[in-house]
Amino acid sequence: MVKLLQVSIALSFLHVVISISTCKYKLEPIGCFADDASHVSKRTMPEQILNERDPSSKVHNGFNINWKTFHDYLPTFLCRCATAAFEKGYSVIGAQYYGECWSGPDAHLHFDKYGIADTCVNGKFSKDITDVSKCISGVGMDSTNFVYRIAPTECETYYEPVGCFHDSQVAPRPMPNYSLNERDFTISNWNKILIDWKNWNTYSPKMICRCAAEAKRLNHDLFSIQFWGECWSGSSSRTNYVRDGISTECRGRDFDTCPCNSYHCVGKAYTNYVYKLTSGP
Repeated sequence: MVKLLQVSIALSFLHVVISISTCKYKLEPIGCFADDASHVSKRTMPEQILNERDPSSKVHNGFNINWKTFHDYLPTFLCRCATAAFEKGYSVIGAQYYGECWSGPDAHLHFDKYGIADTCVNGKFSKDITDVSKCISGVGMDSTNFVYRIAPTECETYYEPVGCFHDSQVAPRPMPNYSLNERDFTISNWNKILIDWKNWNTYSPKMICRCAAEAKRLNHDLFSIQFWGECWSGSSSRTNYVRDGISTECRGRDFDTCPCNSYHCVGKAYTNYVYKLTSGP
C-alpha cells in the first residue's frame, strides 16, 4: 500500500512538472530576455547549436517548425535544443525566433545582458508566459531568447530537480540522513559556513552545490535542502521523500516561489526540496 501511494504521488507530481515536455532533461524556465542579433560578437549566447526554421542553415537538423501544431511542436523543439546543449556541456539554452536554439559555455553568465524583454510567446502564440512557476513552453521572437536552465550552473556535480515535499519530521524521516548544515553552528555536522541571508541569490546555489557534493561523497543519489540551510540525503532504495505529500513551501531567488523544475530551490521549515544526482555529458 505504501509503495502504491508513493508511486501515485510521484506520478501526480511528474504530471505537473514535466508538462514542458517529455524530455529526459529537466528544463527550468528563467524568462524572456533581449538579444542583439546584429553581430555574433554581440549576442548573449554566442553559439547557434541547431536551427529548425531555415533549411539552408549549417546547423539545420532536419526538423522544421510546424506552424499548424506549434503548441505540440514547441516542447519537442525545446527538448532537442536541450539535448544538443547538454551534450556540449552547456547549462542554459535560449529558444529564439520560433525555431533557433542558442547556447554557449558562458551563456549562463550573460543571457540577461540586455535585460528583460516582452517579445516571447507560448505554443499558442500568446505572451502570457511571465509566471515561470508554471511549466510553460516559451520561445523568443526575433532577437529575443526565452531562456531555460538545463543543468546546475554553480557546481561540477550534476543533478536534476525532483520537487518540493512536506516533512512531518516523524521518524524515520523522508530523507534519512542529516548530512551537513549551514544554519546551526552548535550541531556537529555544521560545515563552518552560515546562511548568507543578505546575499541569498549568490549564496543559495553554492550551498545546494555543497550538499550535492556531500551526497555524492556518501554514495547517495538523492539529496534535499530543508529549512533554508539543512542538507539531507539518502539512497533511492532507503528514501521515501514523497511520504508526507507534495508541498508549496519551497523558495528560490529573492525568497520567491521557485520556477518549475528549479535547479536553485530550497525547502522552508518542514519541507524538502529534493534533487537527484545525475551523470554529466
